[in-house]
Amino acid sequence: MPDSLYDNIGNINQGTLTTILAANQASTIDTVLNDKSDAFSTTYTSLDNVGNNYQVAQYYNLQTGRLENVLKDLASKGNENVNIANQNIALNTRNAEIKEWYFNNKLDTLFVFQLIFISLCLLAVIAYLLKLGVFGSGFFGMLVGLLILIVILVIANRAIYTEKVRDKRYWTKRGFSSVGDALPGVNKKCK
Repeated sequence: MPDSLYDNIGNINQGTLTTILAANQASTIDTVLNDKSDAFSTTYTSLDNVGNNYQVAQYYNLQTGRLENVLKDLASKGNENVNIANQNIALNTRNAEIKEWYFNNKLDTLFVFQLIFISLCLLAVIAYLLKLGVFGSGFFGMLVGLLILIVILVIANRAIYTEKVRDKRYWTKRGFSSVGDALPGVNKKCK
């Protein structure tokens, strides 16, 4: 719409304004519904892909277990390639551990990106409410600061946990350096 319409919107009579709003209401509702439908489709596709990733990881683990059993059978039957079989078992086990770490690290990264995206959406809503005059700029600054602080703390917590506490070999385990040392993330020592 031209700027002159915005400048003169107070001079338009109520009937004309109602007619303009009614004419734009249907297209606005259709646009919002289409956007929501597209967002749902995208989210559903992403969720389906994550499910497929879990299934692929499960098949990798199943196949690794089968290969280990075959190699153990070869080693137990006195085959001359026992050392090679043992090396292959260790290699396959480590390969499964690396795949598990890689897969879970990708999920952790996805969590952080989702957190940032949701925070930006909340920030946009808060900025829009400020523009509408629902609350003042002081309250806006407090909300934005609190939101940013929460996001920073969650991301820092995830990064510190992965770097300092999580076991470097197994994703689901906590790392312990040696007996008598302090537990990761705890200041007191066990006695």
